[in-house]
Parts: sequence; structure tokens; C-alpha cells
Amino acid sequence: MIQATGLEKTVRSGDRDLTILSGLDLSVPAGEIVCVRGPSGCGKSTLLGLLAGLDHPTAGSVEVAGTDLTGLDEESLAQFRSKNIGFVFQSFHLLPNLTALENVAVPLEIAGAVHAVERARELLDSFGIGERAHHLPSQMSGGEQQRVAIARAVSNEPRVVFADEPTGNLDEDTGGRIAELLVGVRDRTGATVLVATHDTELAARADRRLLLRGGRLHDDAPAPAPAPEPALAGV
Repeated sequence: MIQATGLEKTVRSGDRDLTILSGLDLSVPAGEIVCVRGPSGCGKSTLLGLLAGLDHPTAGSVEVAGTDLTGLDEESLAQFRSKNIGFVFQSFHLLPNLTALENVAVPLEIAGAVHAVERARELLDSFGIGERAHHLPSQMSGGEQQRVAIARAVSNEPRVVFADEPTGNLDEDTGGRIAELLVGVRDRTGATVLVATHDTELAARADRRLLLRGGRLHDDAPAPAPAPEPALAGV
């Protein structure tokens, strides 16, 4: 579903080039939940932006659902994202002057979906915030806003959902509920989910955990427990 090969990203920082990603490879099959961990500033957000087609790599290629994103022009890329990709941001990115219902309905209406408002209402109900449908983002808690953001991201039933620190601005209990929602999205729709997070609980729910370090991805499996020392004879 996702295939990145030789991915590189270099940006200009002052009078020198700063390499964020260097020869990164990644393969994610359909329906898998993958968690990418790493310290702040290591490039997790940059990686998700490249994989989602929100930014362009300096070198390498990104293929999503059989389409080479690096070969698309901006219009084709926007059309592909609207049909295949959902993105959840840490800071929610809801439109402040629209209600929860309107925020979720907007991408459906842009896509020309029939009964967009009814579909948006069903999503809010399924995420447990139907009663907040007519509230503005400023009238909702952080957890409620993130639920709206996830509902918006999956409204067009994307094949891939990217989530960038989706629990980063939330308390532990609320973050746990958001983690459950993301797992539920995969279970209900079969979508591939790629999450960048520091949240150990969210990471524990992933099928696979990766560590971004030195511009490349490494397995982030826990170290095996040491084998017990053999008992001494006669003790």
C-alpha cells in the first residue's frame, strides 16, 4: 500500500544544507497499523508529509496504492489525496468558523458526495460526539476536536490514514480513547494507518513499530528479556 524507496529530504538552514531524511526505505502492506517513533526534530512529521503527498522529497520515490506520487503534478496530486488519503494533525486544523458537522461535511461536499451532511452526522455519532455537531471548535475540548478531526479525515473512506502526534495535545485518558478510535478505523474500513507519536500506549496498539533515527527507519521492537542464568550445581 505504501512504498518509499531511497527517500531523502534536505532543507536549507542558514548557510548550510540540513539533511532530515537520508536514503529511507519503507514498505507498509494494506491494512497494517505502523507507528513511527523518535525524538522531537528527528523528521517524523516530514516523513508523514512526504508519504501523504503534502511535500516533495529531494530524492527518492513514494508510491501509495500503486500510484507514484513523485510523478504527479499538483492538480493530480490533490485529486489523488482527496480520494485516497486522510490526514490527522496534532493541532486538529479544524476550520474555526465552522461547526463540527460542517467541518466533517466539507471534504464530502468537495468530493461531490450525495447526502454529505447526513454522512457527516453519522460519523460524529459513531465517534461519540453527535451531540456536539453544532458546536464550533472553540466550544469543544481538545479530545472532542480531535475526534472531529479524525471523522473528517476518514469521511471519504481513504485507503490510507496518516496521523501526526494525534494524542500529543491530550491528557492520558483522552489520548487512550483517540488511540482506540484509530484502531477502530482500521478494523472497520481496512484502511492502512501510519502514526507518528511519542505515545507509548498508542504505539503498543500498532502492528509494527519503527524508530526514526539518523534519517532512516529501524525496527523498534522491545529488547528481548535476558535469559536466566543457569543454576549452579549443588546449590
